[in-house]
Amino acid sequence: MPGQYLNWQWLQNGEKVAAIGVRVETGKLQLIYNYQRNGGDWECLDYPVYLQTTTCNYGGMRYWFTCPSAG
Repeated sequence: MPGQYLNWQWLQNGEKVAAIGVRVETGKLQLIYNYQRNGGDWECLDYPVYLQTTTCNYGGMRYWFTCPSAG
């Protein structure tokens, strides 16, 4: 459902070394990934993952991830 946000983090020796957030938007998921390599500066990667839909035989919709290298 658009507007929802999920997150997860990875710890190493009790210290956060990476985290990912997933923001649900209309027609896509936005992946926001933050990580720190060997105690260096934090880096942020922000990726859209677009969705396609197909109708189901008995109603409703089925969602599919669109391959980012397609097209």
